[in-house]
Amino acid sequence: MIASSSLFRPLPRWLLASTILCGTCSPAFAQEAQLPRLANIETVTVEDGVDLDVRERHRPELDPVGHALGAWRIYPSATLSAGWDSNLFGSEDDRVSAGFLQLEPAVAAVLSSSQLDVTLDASGRFARFADQPHAKENAYRLAGFARRELSSLSSIEGGVDFEQLVERRESSEFPGGRVAPSIFLRTRLYTTFRYQTGKFGGLATVDYTTFNYRDTDALAADGTVVGRIDQDVRDQHTLRGSLRGEFEVTPAIGLFVQGIGSSIDYRKDEVAPGVPNPGGSEYTLLGGVAFRPSSLFVGSIGAGYVWRSYDAVSLRSINGFALNADVRYYLTPLVTISAQAARTVEEAVLQSARGYVSDSASVRADYELLRSLLINVRASYQHNDFRSSPRLDRIVDVGAGARYQANRALALDVDASYVNRDVKGDPFAASFDEFRVRAGVRYSF
Repeated sequence: MIASSSLFRPLPRWLLASTILCGTCSPAFAQEAQLPRLANIETVTVEDGVDLDVRERHRPELDPVGHALGAWRIYPSATLSAGWDSNLFGSEDDRVSAGFLQLEPAVAAVLSSSQLDVTLDASGRFARFADQPHAKENAYRLAGFARRELSSLSSIEGGVDFEQLVERRESSEFPGGRVAPSIFLRTRLYTTFRYQTGKFGGLATVDYTTFNYRDTDALAADGTVVGRIDQDVRDQHTLRGSLRGEFEVTPAIGLFVQGIGSSIDYRKDEVAPGVPNPGGSEYTLLGGVAFRPSSLFVGSIGAGYVWRSYDAVSLRSINGFALNADVRYYLTPLVTISAQAARTVEEAVLQSARGYVSDSASVRADYELLRSLLINVRASYQHNDFRSSPRLDRIVDVGAGARYQANRALALDVDASYVNRDVKGDPFAASFDEFRVRAGVRYSF
């Protein structure tokens, strides 16, 4: 639609491949989950002019070329990083700081033809902290994706992801007290059907996601293990479907309506004796606009209503305003500014609450200082208001980073971040701040 024949036009194949490779080979903390939540439902975006985006820009002279294996192209890499964390266990008092080493191996295999695209990828992140054996982090990802053009008007795509992830400590669902890393397994199966004809388009998505939380250790101030935390009550599986329709009003404006429905089931009916788990259903209805008033400014804003109901009659439903917004401003060919905002309902099993309403906003600026040198600054804010509980969390996350691509094989990057979590109304959850810095080198074979 906007400045093209389709608002939801599939990404160009070179962009799809380079995006997958960047995600697979990037030496960032990509395996660390902000929240153990479902993958985002695809939102309305405008792909035209993507070369203006500093982060997604194709740089043929610097991108890894990979190795041919029949019809496939293989892209292996490895990243070694060193860094320091000022508050390893997210403690309000008795903080522990430590240096760390981190290894991130990755490999991607890409098959691309006029009718079919297939990508397989595997990656890992293994971090070890000086004199803190209970803080070690092991994360990995195995994934497959395929897309097929059914006709000039339609396509179908789908895949499977299997990941072991590390839950970030500022997550409002993180276990209270001083504990070892919280690890969970996430498995996702998904499929998406797209259809476009003239000014009208549609998209249908179905996905099934399971979460399996590993038990973790409770730690004393000196780092010794004093107990085991059973996280089986957090295990869940969710079946979700989404339907979206869109209409091009003008070459610069498109309208859309989207409905999302989820069935959420927990493995255990109770968090504790007499305290039901928040299994149930969630429905979200959004309507909005995607816009491109000029070639330098694009975005989408969807607003609507969310209903979260529970199987247990003792739990009251959560209903309210829902929001999903994403805008990008190409300030110059060398500077991209992006901003997002959302209002969602999240789970809160360990806090014995129905859940919480999360209001979040983020902004990021990327600057191409040189063709081979990218720098960024970023900030985000999250306000989590718990229901059936007086707890209120405010989370601020700011950071900056740089990446230097010396050639096709060698890349260097540095990153620094500061997180502050302020908790009110819950004496068992710590308010804390944390500073982390990391420098790494990636080699693409």
